[in-house]
Amino acid sequence: MKATIKVAGLSLLAVLVLGVVGASTASAKFDSEAASTTVAGVMESVFEHKFTMEAGTTSCEVASFHSMSAATTKGPVTGSAVSGGFTSETLTIQPIYGSIIDGSCSNNLLGRMLVKINDCDYRFTAGETIEAGTRVKGEMKIVCHAGGKIEIIRVEGVPCTITIGEQELGGVTYHNKETGSSRDVTVELSITKIAYTQDGMFCPGNGGAASKSFTNGTYSGKVTLKGENTATKAQTGIWVT
Repeated sequence: MKATIKVAGLSLLAVLVLGVVGASTASAKFDSEAASTTVAGVMESVFEHKFTMEAGTTSCEVASFHSMSAATTKGPVTGSAVSGGFTSETLTIQPIYGSIIDGSCSNNLLGRMLVKINDCDYRFTAGETIEAGTRVKGEMKIVCHAGGKIEIIRVEGVPCTITIGEQELGGVTYHNKETGSSRDVTVELSITKIAYTQDGMFCPGNGGAASKSFTNGTYSGKVTLKGENTATKAQTGIWVT
């Protein structure tokens, strides 16, 4: 995947991929009014998506999400038809992080960093309803294909690379907003207990070790997803219920 990102303004373009994948214990699902839905995500503030590890906090000016199949990297897939739209138990996306100018993120201890997803996906699941019709708790699983791992790589100076592999994580909340065809979903991420490895004897927190593993990583961010009917280009309602 190319590290450099070209983004117009703060708009994030994605396609909502909703695929039913076997049986699930989730009590809530992702829904759309249209069978094919394009989603534009808007960040509420820049540098909002942050990875915090022993080697400091890496903040990314922009983050975009695009659709991936839950089973392959060939997506998208559709869910089960429901009254002209579709519903699914999972939402799988592949994220891209960086800046508008050069694609790099910023670390408070290490300077410029590249966040490389390397054929990994985020697979979201909706679970317990916190507030009927409004808020739903969820989980996120990092799924990596062909042995890939997410890498956060220092661009300049002595080498330091943070790698994040497959794992299941909590700390996701979906907020349904607006009504009718204007319905949208704000995804709030407050992920904790991320397992990761820091490679580089000069990585902060490594204590001179060439490689050291931790389980205290966090990831935070928020994005509001708005649906658009791919065929008609009209806004279409999306929600979690």
